[in-house]
Amino acid sequence: MGERSCSYLTLGANSSSFHPSTAYAASTPSSVASDHVLVVPRDTAEGLLCPGPTFTATHMAFLHYAESNMSEYMALQGKVQPMIDTAVEHAHTAPYLLDQLLALSALHLSTQDVAQASSFRHQATELQTRALGLFNQAKSHISENTYMPTFIFASLLGIHVLHETLQQRQDTLSEFIDDFVKYLRLHRGVRAIIANYWQRIMQSDLKPLMYIAVLSEQTDPQTPGEETKQLRQFLESSSTSSTATEACLSALSRIQWVLDITKQEPSRLDVGTHAVMAWPLVIPDDYIEALHQHRPEALVVLAFYAATLHQYRQYWLVLSGKML
Repeated sequence: MGERSCSYLTLGANSSSFHPSTAYAASTPSSVASDHVLVVPRDTAEGLLCPGPTFTATHMAFLHYAESNMSEYMALQGKVQPMIDTAVEHAHTAPYLLDQLLALSALHLSTQDVAQASSFRHQATELQTRALGLFNQAKSHISENTYMPTFIFASLLGIHVLHETLQQRQDTLSEFIDDFVKYLRLHRGVRAIIANYWQRIMQSDLKPLMYIAVLSEQTDPQTPGEETKQLRQFLESSSTSSTATEACLSALSRIQWVLDITKQEPSRLDVGTHAVMAWPLVIPDDYIEALHQHRPEALVVLAFYAATLHQYRQYWLVLSGKML
């Protein structure tokens, strides 16, 4: 099967149920078509119109795999179809999202199919590279119409790059730290672009999937747990308090925040997984700079985070991370 341009991408939630009388979706960024409506790309002068990304039969297989397995490999309870619908709907206006969605699907497949692992990983890298290129073209023009796909893109990209950072073979701890800092800056940089839209995102149809934010509101910051108490006391006893030390204490308090959230739903792997993946987004910039400088206090906090992350090694993103 040859390649088809993006104008032919009309797969919905369940293409087998399509009938000639089916309506076409034209939803707002915060709404999603019903299960019986076919979602198709928007055409708008604001978008990056075709000619643009092309999609092959293999890409369509990745899309089908995402529809069937995304809730599992994203560790989400609830319907993930809104994310897929948003990617398809914005295939013209925010094509980087569809590419990244397919890239993550291919990446997960590479961990499931040993025989084709190399091929799937290669295609995941190609799709991610294309997605980043398209995003870099569009990032200065994020608007009312594209903040939602950009938010989803940032989430999928973060998972993808974190997995690569944890799984790739670095020869030294120093190399791993440098790669981890690059991941932090990339994920946070993309996420920061849609910061002004956060409250609207929280009121969108994606809210049921964002239970970490809800659980965070239920976590009492005045009575944190004591798992990090000993390290906190050690850092606080430093005779040379500095901006870096304060940043490390803040990053450590966010590890305690992660642990406290997981205690609310100890039997739910998805809660712990998403809480530990949220840590890179809530630490201060000064901590990342301290980590970049390989300051000892920053390294010991990172070691504590690695131990926390290691508790979720059964999740495919973590697995047996080489440097954990």
